[in-house]
Amino acid sequence: MISLMLVILAAVLVAIEKARCIQVKNGGADLQTVWSGLAGVFVSMFALVFVAALIGWALLYARRRSGVHRLASLNLSSGQSRSGTLV
Repeated sequence: MISLMLVILAAVLVAIEKARCIQVKNGGADLQTVWSGLAGVFVSMFALVFVAALIGWALLYARRRSGVHRLASLNLSSGQSRSGTLV
């Protein structure tokens, strides 16, 4: 499995190098990479997902549907809650 991934990685690197040679041969502009902006994309996507999850959790918590209030009545020794129903 790992050897197949290494072969695929080598093929991608060869394809990138061939594309770079073709660009230089045809007098293309200076190579610009997107790697410098990649960290910013990851940070902004993480922040967006975090904010969406926080809003979802806040809505559930405000409606008392998050399940946290059920933990107070949980009795782990008998497998039943204090109200007598099975968990």
